[in-house]
Formats: sequence, C-alpha cells, structure tokens
Amino acid sequence: YFKEVHMEFSGVLIREDFFMQPFVKELMEKKNGSAMVVFYVKLLIEAGKNDGLVQYKGKKPTLAEELSEQFKIDRKAAEDALSALAGQGFISRGSGQDCRVEETEYFTFDCN
Repeated sequence: YFKEVHMEFSGVLIREDFFMQPFVKELMEKKNGSAMVVFYVKLLIEAGKNDGLVQYKGKKPTLAEELSEQFKIDRKAAEDALSALAGQGFISRGSGQDCRVEETEYFTFDCN
C-alpha cells in the first residue's frame, strides 16, 4: 500500500489517509489540536531519521520543551501531544527522556 499512495519525508512514508485515522481526528478536536497534529507529523519525520528513535539532547529540561522549540510548536501542545501519543501506545518512553515512535498502518520508517 505504501508504494502506491504515500507522502515521503526524510526517512518516513506516510499514507495519504493518515489524517483520516481516528486518533488524528480526535487530536484535531482538542484545544491546540492542529498544533498537536503538526507536532505528531514533525515527530514522525524526526523519528524517521533514526529508525523510530527520538533522542533527548539535554538542551532543555524536558523532551517536550526541546522538541517544541525545535519544531516551533507551543510547549503545551507538545506536552499534550506526547501524552496523547503515549496513552495510545504510539510512542514508548525509556528510563530517560528519549522516546521511540511505534509504526502503525498509517506510516512506516522503511523507505527502501
């Protein structure tokens, strides 16, 4: 399916119907929903550069603050997006600040 209809970004393939998935629709309905969806897409692109891993560089006190600055997204929207993604099992957090983005049927990190 990904070879037929997709959007390709640095290291990640996103299905054309990505924005129609129930989780994204739910995010859009929340306060700062559009910003959270943009954060999610930027997180996928960042994760695609490192096989699904987003590494905390320690430039800010938390990963959310670091990514909100990097992605030019409101800090609260970044925190809420990370919380929602973790709650759905779309990201997993280790003992540190790093997170791993889990692939779904709507995107893949395998661009070969």
